[in-house]
Amino acid sequence: MGDRIQALIDQGYHFNVGDYISKGLQYYRNNFGPITILIGISSLIPVLLNLIGVTSIVGLLNLLLITPFVTGAMAIFLRKASNEEHPTLETFGAARDHMKNLIIYNVLYSLVLLLCFIPFFIFAAQGGAFNMMLSAIENPTFLVSMLVGYMGGGIVIVMLLCMIPFVYLAVAYWWTPYLIVYKGMDPWPAMEASRKLVSKKWGNHFSLAFLIGLIAILLGLFSYIFTFSSYLSILVELAIGVIVGAVFSCALFAAYENIVGFEDDPEGYDPIDHLVS
Repeated sequence: MGDRIQALIDQGYHFNVGDYISKGLQYYRNNFGPITILIGISSLIPVLLNLIGVTSIVGLLNLLLITPFVTGAMAIFLRKASNEEHPTLETFGAARDHMKNLIIYNVLYSLVLLLCFIPFFIFAAQGGAFNMMLSAIENPTFLVSMLVGYMGGGIVIVMLLCMIPFVYLAVAYWWTPYLIVYKGMDPWPAMEASRKLVSKKWGNHFSLAFLIGLIAILLGLFSYIFTFSSYLSILVELAIGVIVGAVFSCALFAAYENIVGFEDDPEGYDPIDHLVS
């Protein structure tokens, strides 16, 4: 772990949510085409696989290929964009050099988040709801109502309690791909460094995701109300997902760029400028 990262962990840093969203929007506007194509295709592939009935491999494909590649490709692309190098679609291909560690990270990340729900799974199994849950996965719309209706509020309370570590870790680990790509760190040390860094201003990081997520929800409701065709609604929601995902990725990068920086520091850069006095 570098001296700058340790200094940020020890002393904290400033985190301006509005500035990072604004900067993220700027990055997205300046590179609208390539970013939209990358995130659009990566979002469309699982949809198409589901439509043709190849649902069994969607989760595995996301876990081992799509998510690791997109996170790495965006990290490399936005780094070049921040240097005004005018990256193109070909830039995304450089992510292959980091795929091994990005895949390991994504598997570890998914396992850690899954472990948060062990108490829930135990409680559900003891309550006789485990088989019901497996059946409900095929119809997620009725999952919550089935749990409440058949088991009462106890399992819902346990699930909500499990969400606390889940949400904390989901946010805390999200700088890991940058540490892997920019700092050359191994997956687990990068995850722990990200967790410690983000935890210093976890509330601000969460606010960034919350505000962008709120915008996504409002846009989704708007499209639901004013889109009368079910097929058109799917396309509009997919477009909203792509745009919101792109803005979020760019804003997250903008925050990392401003606070942590890259392996080769620009001349005159002083990490103390970002520390909390």
